[in-house]
Amino acid sequence: MESNKNMEAERALLSSIFIEDHALSEVPKLRPKHFGYKHHQNIFRVILVLSGDDKPHFDPVLLSDILLKQGLLKKSGGLSYLYELVEYIPTAVHVKHYAQIVMDLYGVREVKKASEKIIKDSNLETFNPAFEALEALRTELEQDKVPSGRPGQGQQA
Repeated sequence: MESNKNMEAERALLSSIFIEDHALSEVPKLRPKHFGYKHHQNIFRVILVLSGDDKPHFDPVLLSDILLKQGLLKKSGGLSYLYELVEYIPTAVHVKHYAQIVMDLYGVREVKKASEKIIKDSNLETFNPAFEALEALRTELEQDKVPSGRPGQGQQA
């Protein structure tokens, strides 16, 4: 597992959305930017497009068609990878938990980027704007939180 990314959680999240029609509605704040892997961002972006068309189910063939037209099918793992995602997990019961892992790691990556920028740009003149930018990031990340669905947070696993 790469630092600040979780391939298994991202795959389980996408798999949940493939196998259960309602799973996407369980994580309404999830956005492509939350995924740490570009190919998962591409796949999720297409899922959002299809959900806007009121498609009842996210089929690998439908996704591959759109990804192919966008020139992103190969970069997104190809049709065989989409089929692997469908079969990755047997149930979507933990979709909120998977989404929280993905979104928490996004937060870690964003804080790390902001911290690196503050260190790089740090001097007396830029301290207040940098601190304000970090505070704005904290507010954004708090708004991105998935409603409690994580095992151990008031709901049964």
